Amino acid sequence: MMTREEAGVLEFLGRKGTVTIADLGTHYPLEWYCRVTADLEWFGFVTVYHDANGNPLVLQITDKGLEYLGGRRLGRRCQVGN
Repeated sequence: MMTREEAGVLEFLGRKGTVTIADLGTHYPLEWYCRVTADLEWFGFVTVYHDANGNPLVLQITDKGLEYLGGRRLGRRCQVGN
């Protein structure tokens, strides 16, 4: 089951496509970002790119993540799988 925080990050990614951790803000400690991004990656909803220390740096939504959100991004429609 997805948490409210994970759903919020996924919705944001659905609008943006690719974001840096800095784009998500600095409201939470690094450990929070590590947990949320690891969970979303485990679900297969995002690809996480890490820095040299293993901390999340960039997130990109996957086709599975878009499908979970209904196959749409804000500002444009996209067909999942095409």
